[in-house]
Amino acid sequence: MRRTLRLAVGVSAVAFTAASAYAQVDPLNFLKTSQPTQAGGVDAKPNVIFVVDTSNRMQRDAATDLTNATTASSTSNYYDPFVYPKTGALYEGTIGVSGANTTAAYRRKYLNMAFANGGEPPRGTLVHIECSAAAAGM
Repeated sequence: MRRTLRLAVGVSAVAFTAASAYAQVDPLNFLKTSQPTQAGGVDAKPNVIFVVDTSNRMQRDAATDLTNATTASSTSNYYDPFVYPKTGALYEGTIGVSGANTTAAYRRKYLNMAFANGGEPPRGTLVHIECSAAAAGM
């Protein structure tokens, strides 16, 4: 009997002293309670900013050797953002531009491209250049 009474008192003490759980509270609740009104009330519309990083480092894919910055740069591929027109020049054949895979324009992918120190404009070393047909309308 005393054990049951102690257990009941212990459970009720824990139940009455428990703090409220705030983990399930909606963090955007303030937007739901203060919507703009027709008569010039509070303007609570959220501002959404969409940011895309298009810097040089974002034009690379994942490196295969992450030992240091030099090997990481030289073991990743660089995707040139420019669209090149097909001109029929001799160098286009060496990078794989042909009538079978390219009609009017193409993009370049530089395999294992690493930037060289110094120099203006920036220079680099690479193993191979590949091309792919550019999408229509680019």
